[in-house]
Amino acid sequence: MVFITTHQPYFVDALSPDETWILEKDPDGFSSIRRASDYETIKAMVDEGLPLGGLWYSDYLDAR
Repeated sequence: MVFITTHQPYFVDALSPDETWILEKDPDGFSSIRRASDYETIKAMVDEGLPLGGLWYSDYLDAR
């Protein structure tokens, strides 16, 4: 498995929720990682045709 980090939402548009991982910093300073497909809201929006990069740009992939 290879992980790529990006700041380009157009690149993320080319990925599926199963191929996209979200890294979140926990309050204790450690990080956790989950697939975007683990979030039902994100899966539903992508199934409706919304681009994953657009969801990220709109802060739907942000844990805050």
